[in-house]
Amino acid sequence: MYTLIAYRAGIMVEVVVLKAMEDRMRVAAAGFPDAVEFRRVDAQWTAESGEVVEFEFMLAEAAEPSTIAKPAPGVAAGAA
Repeated sequence: MYTLIAYRAGIMVEVVVLKAMEDRMRVAAAGFPDAVEFRRVDAQWTAESGEVVEFEFMLAEAAEPSTIAKPAPGVAAGAA
């Protein structure tokens, strides 16, 4: 699956998801020599450096990327 990762500093990275699990995601990222792993801590995804990131997926009918947030296990949808 092709997706985008948005870092809080405003950097967007194109990636291909290699493996996705409930609390981990391993991707091949453009410009990175090795695969990169992200972990979900509570309701947020974090990079290996600890920086919070968001995954954005291109939807066929959408004009812009859409952020899709999957709540952590045990967290009710819409709870903040």
